[in-house]
Amino acid sequence: PQNALDIRREKFKRKTEQKRSSSIGLQMPRGAMPYSGTWREISGETYKKFDCFIHADKPFTSRLSFPVKDLTGKIVAFNCRTQNPTDIPKYIIHSPKGSITTISCSSPPYKRKSDTS
Repeated sequence: PQNALDIRREKFKRKTEQKRSSSIGLQMPRGAMPYSGTWREISGETYKKFDCFIHADKPFTSRLSFPVKDLTGKIVAFNCRTQNPTDIPKYIIHSPKGSITTISCSSPPYKRKSDTS
């Protein structure tokens, strides 16, 4: 049987490991290729600045993918946009928990102040 001090040490060790693993963030997917094209007349340098990449695996096929970073620079999700205007959904957000959220947009979800005249 463990004494109270050993139990506290074990709990502290588990919490420390959990915190350390959660602070690492996501890694760029294996097989990701930097995107350097000029899709939608945006320069390759701009895509490079935002770490845009393409990936051959589903559901990222034919999509431009961008890492979403928090204030510390840790990757917390990936935002992917289709290059084909007929593909649905238009956007996929891949979160660190592995869940995939899809967003289909046919019009902007909001109006700008300048648009409301």
